Amino acid sequence: MINFDLAQPAIYQPATRPGIYEPISNFVAVTSLSPQPRDLQRQSLALESWQRFGLTVVSVNTSHEVSRLRVLYPMVSQWIESPGDPQANGRQRVWNLARVANILNQPILLINSDIIITGEQEDLTSQILGDHAIVGIRNNVRQGQVRRERWGFDVFYLTPQITANLPKLDWFLIGKPGWDYWLPLHFLKRQIRATYLADRLFYHHCHPTRWTQDENRRSLELLADHYRFKHIGRLRHRLPFPPGSAA
Repeated sequence: MINFDLAQPAIYQPATRPGIYEPISNFVAVTSLSPQPRDLQRQSLALESWQRFGLTVVSVNTSHEVSRLRVLYPMVSQWIESPGDPQANGRQRVWNLARVANILNQPILLINSDIIITGEQEDLTSQILGDHAIVGIRNNVRQGQVRRERWGFDVFYLTPQITANLPKLDWFLIGKPGWDYWLPLHFLKRQIRATYLADRLFYHHCHPTRWTQDENRRSLELLADHYRFKHIGRLRHRLPFPPGSAA
């Protein structure tokens, strides 16, 4: 049995000081930047928002990508070179991003490269408690309307203790489906407490989907088999925020 009480929603204090914040020294933002020109504006806006929020940015990319991206994204403080997956146009394995916590020996905020962070720094930092994980649910922005993401998660606060025990599931690639279910399921199965953030912080401007339903189905099948949890498709319904609820 899974103890769903381990997954708790965050409790926010009233917003009082939105703006530019002092640097965060306790953890860094870790992502993998897309080398596609079509993603330049979207990613630049995201990284700029992370900097305003006080985050130091680390990106994991192939050596060939780093040589081209370094000039385009001066917001990145550290580049970590990784081979990537030759079958997926250089997309990075999520495990390679998670293990940066162990490389740097400090907690990380694993985040998709097109997520914009707004709100107060305290909305995030006040939720950090020991080796508890944090799961960020994104809010989708479409034609000026904001709605909480129905299914996925895009931000994870992870400590080196958590990432050291992650299984190396090579089929999970950043930007492909399934990986955002992997981490919450891992937390529940391994009895790791997690706080879920859904409001005021993480925003995503909608764009065409870049994965297929077959990829989604296969990733969920692999995940359900690995953790012996056949009802993976219903996992999202059991976590703190109802699917499709308004932001």
